[in-house]
Amino acid sequence: MDKGKIEILLIELAGASVKNKLSWRHSVSRSAPIGLYCLKATDSERIALIDVPVAQIKDMLSLYNSSPLKAVICRLAEEPDIDSVKTILSSIKEAFPKTKLGCNFIKSDVTKHFDFVINGTGKSSLLRILRGDELSGFCDQMENDMHSHLEIPVEPLVDVGYIILPEKWLSVHNLEVWQPWLGLMEFSTTLFEYPGDEWMTNLLVWLTKSGFDAFHFNPSKWNVDELNRLRALFQNLKINLSISFLSTEDVCYSNILFPLKRIWLYEPQAINAEEIVNKLKEIRNSGFEACLQISHAWFGGGITLPVCKYIDHLIIRDEYLWTNAEHKKFMQRFWGTKNRFFKRLFGLRTASELITFMKSSYALLEILFLPEDKGEKQ
Repeated sequence: MDKGKIEILLIELAGASVKNKLSWRHSVSRSAPIGLYCLKATDSERIALIDVPVAQIKDMLSLYNSSPLKAVICRLAEEPDIDSVKTILSSIKEAFPKTKLGCNFIKSDVTKHFDFVINGTGKSSLLRILRGDELSGFCDQMENDMHSHLEIPVEPLVDVGYIILPEKWLSVHNLEVWQPWLGLMEFSTTLFEYPGDEWMTNLLVWLTKSGFDAFHFNPSKWNVDELNRLRALFQNLKINLSISFLSTEDVCYSNILFPLKRIWLYEPQAINAEEIVNKLKEIRNSGFEACLQISHAWFGGGITLPVCKYIDHLIIRDEYLWTNAEHKKFMQRFWGTKNRFFKRLFGLRTASELITFMKSSYALLEILFLPEDKGEKQ
């Protein structure tokens, strides 16, 4: 890549700007910004992406001092903590004082920190900038973007330290996939779209060529027919796969064909506990591992405890809301149900399963050794 031709710089700050990060939790998730790589592929000669740990971003900026930059676009979390990235934003403005600074549309007013805000995948906005347009204010390109698919990159996706929660591990080369076809809105928790079989096929071929062989797909309104049509692809690429559905989705799990391994249910608080139990039972009876993402509201209502015995894997969406005592109590109940801890230990069959168990055990020990005398996480 010739840095002397770069006109747009994309910077991944979604993880850095997340609110309520837990200082005690070492096994944090760091998702690959696949959507930004797809945006970069719009014109890889004139668009560059900075996807490195926060501490390295300032040094990376210096690489583009001589580039004819027209815009720098930061991708923030949906509900960001702006204070956590103010230093980075200041460094960007200092490095490129004459360059317009933009970001994705988020659930708070950040206009005073940026020259423009993009509502959409970002593709139409990038094309406008490359044509010479100078963006300002609120740029609503949603309708145009929804009718134009992003490109699949040519160069491999390099693992720069992406981390998937141990509960979601399937192999050593794991990747969590959100909705990269949505570009800047990749991590959206309110907009769900499916890009079609051809686009999904090209994405998975690219990711496997990049060295990844296991994927957890977050909710994106996949249906059973779409999954089954890609079955041959999964098998040919020797992919390990798990997928998440919203608990409110009407899915006939028994009609899903292998090689899918795990099925996750997200947002279980949206329906009653009896429905969740029935869904978990159906998932298990269909030959898959049944997994659940829960929230503090469930624990507070005492709903989650009776369903522990039907869950194979568990993640907590909002750990920052849980007191240490609540967290310990629930995890002890989950891991103690039907001797889950020891059954998992003595049921290990592969090196990958051993690594997964060790990571989960480490996370569990972190929780169990937290002091209970404080109401908030430390």
